[in-house]
Amino acid sequence: MCATNSLLKSLGVEIYSSGYRRWPDAVKAQAVSETLEPGATVNGVAARYGVLPNQLSAWRALAKQGKLVCACPLNPTCSGRAWPVTLLWQRNARVGARRGV
Repeated sequence: MCATNSLLKSLGVEIYSSGYRRWPDAVKAQAVSETLEPGATVNGVAARYGVLPNQLSAWRALAKQGKLVCACPLNPTCSGRAWPVTLLWQRNARVGARRGV
């Protein structure tokens, strides 16, 4: 088993013998929130999670639509509550605007 699969299983991703992976929304939200960090790239985060960048971009689109909710145990920015990833997205957009990004 490769290191990526070990990491994914520890996060709760179900990996089937066919190679199919079932991603919990919490893990998707964690990956999306990592792409919102300063200096992070979709390609870099996708490589860490072992997904194609277009898959991660699809999850980002879900987050923008408010269809992904971050899970507190996986995302320390939630501070004990579940927040829609769109709120994190909006917060980072405001921070980026203040920085001139």
